Amino acid sequence: MAASEILLTLIAIAVSIAAALLVWAALRGRGGADAAGGALSRGDFGLALALGEAPGGGRREWLAASTAARHLLLFDRAATLTDRLLAADPIDGEALIERALALLWQGRPEQADEAEAALARALLARPDFAEPIALHRALLAARRGDLTEASRRFEEIAVALESKLRSDIGPGDALFADWFLEASVLWRAQGDEERAEWAARGFAASAPQSRLREIAQIS
Repeated sequence: MAASEILLTLIAIAVSIAAALLVWAALRGRGGADAAGGALSRGDFGLALALGEAPGGGRREWLAASTAARHLLLFDRAATLTDRLLAADPIDGEALIERALALLWQGRPEQADEAEAALARALLARPDFAEPIALHRALLAARRGDLTEASRRFEEIAVALESKLRSDIGPGDALFADWFLEASVLWRAQGDEERAEWAARGFAASAPQSRLREIAQIS
């Protein structure tokens, strides 16, 4: 083997070891939940999924991993993780929301009722999540083809949501990427291209790795 090939091999091994050490340090040094949640917030969905599925994880890791899996269109893995969460706590509001989002983005007609039921249970468990749940319900109606119902639900929260997205949140945190994406889809369905494009840019800035754009058909 030539010296240059040996050098490249050694560099590749060193990079692999460094990556493994970073994951190990994140799990041991900061705690798995903080590491997985931090990776999710940064939009590093591959790392969030790896950290969240690592042995020894718990609720926070599994929730972060399920969200990451959904953004990567790995719906079976997302379902496995939400099943685990709901087996531990059948009224875990965040897990129910995550289950509903995974179902509605898959877009199978037979899963729409299950997604709606999950959102209804989430609202009972977490009434403080009423606004994002209303947004998800509007998107679900749009995904089912009921644009009248989608518009009605969206109009109830659109003004407050836009204010939050523009003034309080802003783009850059993947934890809120779904809000930008869903708002973009719903504004486009209403023919409001200016707001739809603004929200699409916010989504792109918040979650550049997300593959949900392929389903939503936004740039």
